[in-house]
Amino acid sequence: MRILRLQISSEMVKKWGFSLFDQLEFLEIINVWQYSQTNFFSIQKLIFKKEYEAILDDLQKLKEKLSATYLQIIRKKDNEIVCILKQHRDSGFWPIILPGAWALVPPIIIDPDYILLTLVAPKEYIHNLFQMVKMFTEDYTVLAVERMNDVDHIEELLGVHNMPFPTFTDRQREIASYAVRNGFYHSPKKISAKSIADRKGISVSAVNEHLRKVEKVAMDYFFGEKISSTNKKKKKWFARPFSFLKRE
Repeated sequence: MRILRLQISSEMVKKWGFSLFDQLEFLEIINVWQYSQTNFFSIQKLIFKKEYEAILDDLQKLKEKLSATYLQIIRKKDNEIVCILKQHRDSGFWPIILPGAWALVPPIIIDPDYILLTLVAPKEYIHNLFQMVKMFTEDYTVLAVERMNDVDHIEELLGVHNMPFPTFTDRQREIASYAVRNGFYHSPKKISAKSIADRKGISVSAVNEHLRKVEKVAMDYFFGEKISSTNKKKKKWFARPFSFLKRE
C-alpha cells in the first residue's frame, strides 16, 4: 500500500458538476465518514465570498446549496463557518475514483485553484488513478509518497508515522535539522546563517539556499504548490514507469 499527497487542478471539481466556487473562496473537509458513494457525514470549514455572506443566515438555502439533508453550524464568523453536514448526491461525490481498495485521508482542501488531498491505495491501483485524473486535467502534482509498512499496533497505522512527509535531500535535512535545533527560526535568532556555515564547512549562501529549498518543499506540502509549467514537468516525471512505487 502507498500513501500519496496530491495536488490536482480544481478544474476537476468543475467537470464533476460542482458549482460551489461561484460563491465559495475556500473549502476544507476536516473529517469525513462516508458510508456510500452518494452519502457521507463530514465536518467542513467553508469560506464564502463576501457578496454571498448573507446565505449563512438562511439555513434552508444553505442546505440546498450544499446538497445537505442535515446541517449544524458549529462556529460562524463573518463569511466563514465550520459545520457538520450529512450530504447526498445522486451522481456521487468522487465520480473519478472507481470502486476499489482506496481511501481518502482528511483533511481535503479545495479552493478555486487546486484540490489538496492524501490518498491511500495499493501500488497496483496508482497507475489507474493517474490515468483517471488525466481524463479531467493535466495539471496535477505528487507532493509526497510513502510506503505503508507492516505495523504491530493500530495506533501506529493511524498515526503520523505512516503519513507521507516532504521529501528533502540528506544535506537539506542535515542543515535544516541543525538550524531548527539551534534556534535559527527563533525570534530573535539564536544562531546565524554564518555560524551554521562555519559549523558545516560551507558558504553562507549555500546555507541560505539549502534552507530556502527546505522551506519551499515544506510550504508546498502543507499548503499546495502554485500551478505552473514546473508542475507539468513533474507530472511527466511521475508518469514514467512508477519506479518509486515499486519499493518493497
